[in-house]
Amino acid sequence: MGRKPKKTNVPGERVPNPRKKRQLSEMIHRLETQLELLRQYSEKAFGTRRVEYYGEVATKLRILLVRSRHNTPLLLEIADRLKIPINVMLQGPPVEPPKGEPGPGDTVTLDRFFDLSAMHIRTSGGLVGISKREMICAWCEQLGGAHEDWAIDESILNALELPWVVNGIHPAVIELTNCAKMALQYGDHVLDHIAHSEDVLRFFVEDDNDGSKDPDTSLAVARGYGWLGEFMRARGNVEGAAQMIQNAMAAFEAQDHKGGMAATYNSMGIIHSARGDLDSGDVLFRRALEINENAGDLEGVANVYGNLGQVARARGDLDGAQRLHQKALELNRKLRRMDGVATNYGNLGVIKWERGAVDEAERMYRQALEIDQELARYEGMANQYYNIGELMAARGEMGAAREMLNRARSLFARIGAKHLVAKAEDMIDKLPN
Repeated sequence: MGRKPKKTNVPGERVPNPRKKRQLSEMIHRLETQLELLRQYSEKAFGTRRVEYYGEVATKLRILLVRSRHNTPLLLEIADRLKIPINVMLQGPPVEPPKGEPGPGDTVTLDRFFDLSAMHIRTSGGLVGISKREMICAWCEQLGGAHEDWAIDESILNALELPWVVNGIHPAVIELTNCAKMALQYGDHVLDHIAHSEDVLRFFVEDDNDGSKDPDTSLAVARGYGWLGEFMRARGNVEGAAQMIQNAMAAFEAQDHKGGMAATYNSMGIIHSARGDLDSGDVLFRRALEINENAGDLEGVANVYGNLGQVARARGDLDGAQRLHQKALELNRKLRRMDGVATNYGNLGVIKWERGAVDEAERMYRQALEIDQELARYEGMANQYYNIGELMAARGEMGAAREMLNRARSLFARIGAKHLVAKAEDMIDKLPN
């Protein structure tokens, strides 16, 4: 038998690029981002009836949940890898479903849910059923979002041109709205599970500990641990965050990566301070400050000044806290880091509040709020709504206080900070009727 000839590349033939596995932490970060974009597009599409955003909603749904030959949906991929069950109990009137199809009261996987029928449409070839998956794909691939086709499937065109509406809303738009609500509900469920599950914590450690000696891979793993720690802390899991950030710190120290070491010392300082261990927090912050100063990292210096200000305030040193927050404010302003400016306006407002300078505190809070609104920083906006609500309650303006606190609660819920939702609700419950 002759040898099989070695394959050679034909001139002009495309050579496939090698594909590199993405870190799970990066995928979770993308999931959080895609869900927030879906939420924003949904508010514009369905809240203000801006039809140009329907295709954008459909595109995000395809990325998150619609399985196809060319697309492994992000939400389902993460849930599968972390073994997070996501099942849907079907709602609706008690109508007998088609044979072999689930009906109201039955439970299906979220993946299966998008294969269920969205509607049946009359075409020139007869009655055609369109699944939720087919509707979403056609909407984003033929009518904008992912692509604009100049020839459209007749069934989709007929579905969008149905002459009847339900409560003033087109049936296809109702279906798209419900699909978006489902994606946001179960996406938040997966993110919350990731933030609080001990099984997930173990999975990250085992998954990333593959013995790789590649410095770039090790650095990516360290950064992933750091981001996951911040993600968990923002959602109220302080102990889980501490474990992740400790892993990041060890990895950065092993590589003598000064920037990563400073960032993780700063993050662990925040955690120790939140636990009430102000001395340990102070030591960690000062380690971070030294590294940042030696490296000339003014952004890092500004962050640490703000955190040292928090420690000083917790110790009762309001003068020291004010000086540190003012230094952080001025440095952030010089760097044009408006998020840092907003944070330190808010911190200075708290100090004014504790000193009884209520009008000055309100001015600081509202300056912070204005910047946070311009930047669409939901956590910052929520904090300032809470601070203003507390201030209004102290003045006896209960209606305004309730409005501000309700806004804070809604935004805390939006970012998944259930512990802060509970804090806002507790404050609302204490308001006199």
